[in-house]
Amino acid sequence: MVFVVVDAMRSDFAFSEERSNMPFLHSLINDGEALPLTGHSTPPTVTLPRIKGLTTGSTPNFLDAILNIAEEDRSSTLAGQDSWLSQMRRINKRIHMLGDDTWQKLFPGMFEKTDGTQSFFVSDFTEVDNNVTRHIDSELASPTDWDVLILHYLGLDHIGHKGGPDSVFMPTKQKEMDDIVKKIYQQVNDDTLVVLLGDHGMNEAGNHGGSSHGETSAAMALLSRKFKPLGFKFKSPIPSPEDLTFYRRIQQADIVPTLAGLFGFPIPLNSLGVFLPELLNLWKSERDQRAILEQNAFQLANILSKTYSEEFSGPLSADSQMFCESQQDFTLDSDIELMKCLWWKICTEDAADVSTDLLYRFLYNAQDVLGKASSNYKESDMCKALVMLLVASVLSVLYFVVGLAGVSAPLKCVLIILSSVYCASMFGSSLVEEEHHFWYWGATGWVAWSYIIDSRKRFKNGTNWVICLILVRIIRSWNQTGQKYAGAPDIAKYLELEENSTILWSLIGIYYGSLLERVWKNSFSNVNRMAGFVFSFMTVVSSLAFKMNMAYHSGEAVPKIVEKFLIPMDQQHPEKLISLARMSFLSVGVSMLYQLLSLKRPLTSLSYLLEVFLVTQSRTRNIPIFILFNLMRTYVRRNVRDVTTTAIFILILQHVSFFALGNSNSMASIDLANAYNGVSSYNIAIVGILTFLSNWVGPIYWSFSGLAIIMESETLKNKMKDSNKELSDENLSRKNILTTKIIVTQLFFSVASAGIMGACLALKHHLFIWTVFSPKLLYAASWVILQHGLIDTILSTVLSPL
Repeated sequence: MVFVVVDAMRSDFAFSEERSNMPFLHSLINDGEALPLTGHSTPPTVTLPRIKGLTTGSTPNFLDAILNIAEEDRSSTLAGQDSWLSQMRRINKRIHMLGDDTWQKLFPGMFEKTDGTQSFFVSDFTEVDNNVTRHIDSELASPTDWDVLILHYLGLDHIGHKGGPDSVFMPTKQKEMDDIVKKIYQQVNDDTLVVLLGDHGMNEAGNHGGSSHGETSAAMALLSRKFKPLGFKFKSPIPSPEDLTFYRRIQQADIVPTLAGLFGFPIPLNSLGVFLPELLNLWKSERDQRAILEQNAFQLANILSKTYSEEFSGPLSADSQMFCESQQDFTLDSDIELMKCLWWKICTEDAADVSTDLLYRFLYNAQDVLGKASSNYKESDMCKALVMLLVASVLSVLYFVVGLAGVSAPLKCVLIILSSVYCASMFGSSLVEEEHHFWYWGATGWVAWSYIIDSRKRFKNGTNWVICLILVRIIRSWNQTGQKYAGAPDIAKYLELEENSTILWSLIGIYYGSLLERVWKNSFSNVNRMAGFVFSFMTVVSSLAFKMNMAYHSGEAVPKIVEKFLIPMDQQHPEKLISLARMSFLSVGVSMLYQLLSLKRPLTSLSYLLEVFLVTQSRTRNIPIFILFNLMRTYVRRNVRDVTTTAIFILILQHVSFFALGNSNSMASIDLANAYNGVSSYNIAIVGILTFLSNWVGPIYWSFSGLAIIMESETLKNKMKDSNKELSDENLSRKNILTTKIIVTQLFFSVASAGIMGACLALKHHLFIWTVFSPKLLYAASWVILQHGLIDTILSTVLSPL
């Protein structure tokens, strides 16, 4: 068997008239030598848990989605679990593996020959696949050296992360994969099965991890000359269905019992798969067909008896037996009762009378029941965490209400109500999926409230808030996010169109020009004017040069005038691109170090330099939104009233910017496109840091901008001194300002985290617990630990005395 995994090969990439460029695969399907299917990838739709599902047939733990990024992690090994690989080894089959080194991590010592490639270096489209293909000729030339050959190609997934499913590189990569399948199929003998499949799909942004149709619809095709007599009548390519279900949708786990039946080994113990009915006619005898399905049925019945020991395993009473005998359609209230009735009929009828229809009905119902019950959790640990979060929430509220002087009662009520409403919203799956609306309307309401208050005092202040309201409206329209309208038109999609590339890059040029001016006037104001301009120019332009070259070599539309400034380089050897990124990072780092050592007001200067780095870590289409962020920052600085009011608005803007940049509470929105900037080889620490920074660009921007606004506001300093004469000391004044800011965010995140944990505990049996609430819990952990703990608290405390 040759088991070919093309990472992120969505069903339409293989079978669609519109998006597939795989003519050889289409010819096999039309000739009846291929069984085409759509394999349903159970969330989380990332590589490590999907390989677990494809090899053991079980539903993976959601924690595997996190371990998927940790290349060096070994806690997710399947060395002790039953899989079709271990069953192959038990019957002395030799297995060779080439490609994604996740297989080596999952199955240590399983392969007689292996050559792994690291899966998360997404800037590499070609070399990562060439490292696999280079071995094919030698492997096919010596077929007696192996019984199973596993090939896992990563390039298509990397193209998706960089440019999405419509990347200009996608058709070429599909044709490359098709040519590889052609070479393999034409050289192997008639007794060799070729399995071609994707481990998961991708959404329209090129990411995956969630539960959308694009992410859960993976291509699957079984290829063999022995399928010809079965008389398959499939046609390919065909028009794309809306839900991307081509031919028939199966569970990816179904490949496990199918391989067990075809190769004659026992089905892995924890498999929830069902033998593919399309291949049952490979056995001419009905007795042999029943034997295949009975093995599958006994294996699933064994799992049912262990999962539902009392409900399923107990004997049927005489009345129940009569009832089951009389039920032709088995329209019972309980799924377990239905399973018990079906299993009782299978076991009590004569073997010759047990129909394949009855067996398949039991198998598919058992698969459905066990699929819902397969995920587990430690309720005691969840309860402990909830208690700790509730205690933290109570203490934060008490300190905010009692311990902070000078905060008005209405303002205290506003923050507590905001936190409480957010906490309550976490108990609704749709509200979690569409959380951005909470913050967009929250920002709109806050600005409107500020307008009402300030316009009564001074008309000009009210005008400033009207401008802020307009800015909020534009910002919220930049990227459509969430689930319901994720693919709807937005400003970013409009700017990405090839015919609008001039508009996009004109806006980028305007932004970088304004950024150069701000860095020059603020960060190098105390040096020679010309020297300051040179330093500023090098810092800002190095970022622009990298983004221009990165966009072009990732297949993004770039105007002809921009192409004139590009550095010639080979896409297969991106060393120059890596050097450009490192040059940009180095110039920002050196400039920041200079500010820390020399200036009297370094917070604003540092925030502008940090902005250079954050823009470098942003998607090209999102760079112009920083023009709006800076305008908003200007008007917020003009309208500072007190620390608490400003801190609450900054908190709101952090969340608004997070969603406006295209993020959501789905793991599919995690952007890896900028996680490898300046990285020449995989390093989990560096890539992990860059992944967080590139996805939390907006919140980090507003964290440091807010800190600069609050700490360098003379209005706030004077108010602090007037309210408490003991605060005449500058450092003491800053300490109290910072304490107030931190308490505001601490209160919100404590209450919010308690709500999220409470929702996960209360809704542990909810249909969307693993696709909506669990990802939200992971996002909440990142917000609390990394954003609030590290950025808002620790770094703010370190920088505030400057």
